[in-house]
Amino acid sequence: YTLTGVAANTFTVTDATATNSADSGVVAAVFTNTTANTDAVSDATSTNIGTLKAVQGGTFNNDTADMTVSSFRMSQYEITMEQFVAVTGLANPSTYFTSVTNGPVQYVTWYHALVFCNALSIKEGLTPVYTISSSTDPDDWGTVPTTTSTTWNAAIADWSANGYRLPTEAEWQFAARGGNISNSYTYAGSDTIDDVAWYGTNSSTTHTVGGKTANELGLYDMSGNVWELCWDWYAASYPASAQTDYRGAASGTRRVRRGGCWGNYASGCTVAFRNHDNPYVQSYNNGFRVVRP
Repeated sequence: YTLTGVAANTFTVTDATATNSADSGVVAAVFTNTTANTDAVSDATSTNIGTLKAVQGGTFNNDTADMTVSSFRMSQYEITMEQFVAVTGLANPSTYFTSVTNGPVQYVTWYHALVFCNALSIKEGLTPVYTISSSTDPDDWGTVPTTTSTTWNAAIADWSANGYRLPTEAEWQFAARGGNISNSYTYAGSDTIDDVAWYGTNSSTTHTVGGKTANELGLYDMSGNVWELCWDWYAASYPASAQTDYRGAASGTRRVRRGGCWGNYASGCTVAFRNHDNPYVQSYNNGFRVVRP
C-alpha cells in the first residue's frame, strides 16, 4: 500500500512496516503475509439454528501477542433450549429460566456441546468434527458424563471437517471484538454495556437471545446472557509469540469460557476477560454458540 501527500519523516501503519524518505510525500507500507485462510466467506443459513454470520479471517492482538485466525462462520445467536432439544433429542438440560422463550440453553456442560455439534452436523449432512471412542456419532458415545471423563476429555477434533464445532478462544475473541471491522469496544459491540449485554446490574435471569444490540459483525449476546464455552483447554497465559489458528493448550483440566453472563459484574463481560470451567460442570450460567467453515 502506498500513501501519498505525507510530509512527515516518519509514519506508523498498524501491523505493517512503513518507510518514508525524508519529506518525500510517499509512504510504503508492507504488511506481513500469513498462512491463514483469509478467503472471503459469506453468511449462511441453517434450517436448525438460523443465520451464521461470516467472520473474515484476520489478525488481532490479545494484549500478549498477535493472533491470526482463518475465515469461519459463527451462529448469530447463542444456542437456545428449543434448538438443543430438537437437534440432540435429549431432554432440556436447563433447570432454570425454562419459561424464557428462545432463551439460551444453560446448565449444559462442554460434553453436551460436543454432542450438539456432531448431532447438528449429521442432521445437515455435514462431516462431524469430533471423534470420541473412534466414533463421530453421538449415539455411540453413551450418556453425557456428569463427572470428569478421561474418554470424553480425549475427544479429537478434525479441523478439516465442514461440520459444526465450538469456536476456539482466539476465534471467539476475534469475533467478539468485531473481526476486521472492529471498533475496539470494551464490550462486544459497545463501550456502554447496557446497550449490548444482560448482566448483573440489569438482569437476574437469562433473556431471549438477540434482545440487545449486535456487535459490528451482527453477532448478539457475546457479552452477557450466558457464558459461552470454547474448545480450548485453559492455560493461565497466552503464548508470548504470534500464533496462527491457535487452538489452546495441549492438555489441561478446565475448558475456556467467554463473554460473561446475566449474573456477572460488567468487568466479567468484556471482550478481553477470560474464564474457565470443568468440562463436566453444569451451571445455570453456561451456554454456547457454534461455528463452521
